[in-house]
Amino acid sequence: LDVTCLEPLTTLIAMDVRDRRFTAARQRADAALAIDRDNPQLVLLSAKLALAAGDRRLAEAQLRRVIDLDPFASEGFTLLARLFRGEQRLRSAAEEFGALAERNPLSLAVRLMAAVAVDAAGDDAAAEQRYRDILKSQPRAVLAAKNLARIYLRRGESLDVAEQLASTAAEQLPADADVLDTLGSIYLRRLRYGAAVRSFERAVVIAPDNA
Repeated sequence: LDVTCLEPLTTLIAMDVRDRRFTAARQRADAALAIDRDNPQLVLLSAKLALAAGDRRLAEAQLRRVIDLDPFASEGFTLLARLFRGEQRLRSAAEEFGALAERNPLSLAVRLMAAVAVDAAGDDAAAEQRYRDILKSQPRAVLAAKNLARIYLRRGESLDVAEQLASTAAEQLPADADVLDTLGSIYLRRLRYGAAVRSFERAVVIAPDNA
């Protein structure tokens, strides 16, 4: 009745992909986008389908569009960074988005992608500085908050700040198992075992198949 209705559309496309019916899945995704082409969730679904079908060029184009449409959604950034890593393009991507960020300092999407790219490339210091700069002007940038918290956790420093960042991210993304896992790990490092268990349990409920 409504080809843009996300939940049943996602389920049908997942069934098509499972059965290797990529043409049928693409027709469903394209039909939805023809009606609502600026819906970031539909564009993200189309990008995931392209990744499943092995169409990296389309996936990259769609993920870049997701980021432009909704710079506060974290999954598009994560998937694009994963794609760049798989193609060994993280360094070039970091340079590309870094240059774009200098030319477009008011673009949250570009600044976030530059930070995610250097983060994924393993440059903690540069990523930390970029995330901190973003949060100064955009405190609602959840992706910056949770990734900065993860950097502090990884280095075992500023854990009080990391907890505050991860807690803020968890409040804005209560169904994000990754955020809850980060928060639980911070609690564990700070010896707050009860809070850690509760956070991990919530993450497991959301993502029961995540080993």
